[in-house]
Amino acid sequence: MADEPKTDVQNTPEPKTEPQPKTYSEAEYNALKSQLDSLKQSAKDNEDFKKKFEQSEQARKDFEHKTKVSAFVKSLGLKDDIYEKYVSDLILETQEQEVATDMAVLKINNLSIVEKTSSYSISRQDISRSFEAENGDTKSYITRKGRYTIDLKLVCDGAFYSQLETVLGNDELTVSFTYAGSGHTAYMIKKSYKSSCETLNGSEYWSISLSLAECRRTKH
Repeated sequence: MADEPKTDVQNTPEPKTEPQPKTYSEAEYNALKSQLDSLKQSAKDNEDFKKKFEQSEQARKDFEHKTKVSAFVKSLGLKDDIYEKYVSDLILETQEQEVATDMAVLKINNLSIVEKTSSYSISRQDISRSFEAENGDTKSYITRKGRYTIDLKLVCDGAFYSQLETVLGNDELTVSFTYAGSGHTAYMIKKSYKSSCETLNGSEYWSISLSLAECRRTKH
């Protein structure tokens, strides 16, 4: 019996169906719009809270500082309240002018923190030594080192806090700053460091106190 001829069967591809754009009912659209409006309001609330938190922190720090200045002036034993107020105002005005000038540059390992700094002070410390002489007198010697110490407070979000934590993980820090109108760079170490966090709607706001002390000079 002769073999029957074979017939090739070809599979015809099915026509592709273009995806149709999703359409929303009016109820679905309103629900999505409501969610978007809620997210926008939440972002606005976070920003408002951040501003209020920073203003509140600054007001507290200003009050604390003015109280300390007032107590110092009281200890001077001036003639009356008028003199005390004059000296207190003069001290505060001078410090505000110094901060406005010295805040031009402030970097730690090239991370600029000047925009996040709410309070800032700088001092130069000498080394003093005292000993008792054979006749019983106490003699003091001062070594004019003039080493810089920087005390500052910052308010920042969680992203910047993570960057700062990484930088401060180094044992020695390269700090660039402006003092008395001149730029300086010095190697510094952390004397003290404290941080606290407030959270609102999942966003972190950090309040940081940091004190740096010069250990060796690079440029003057």
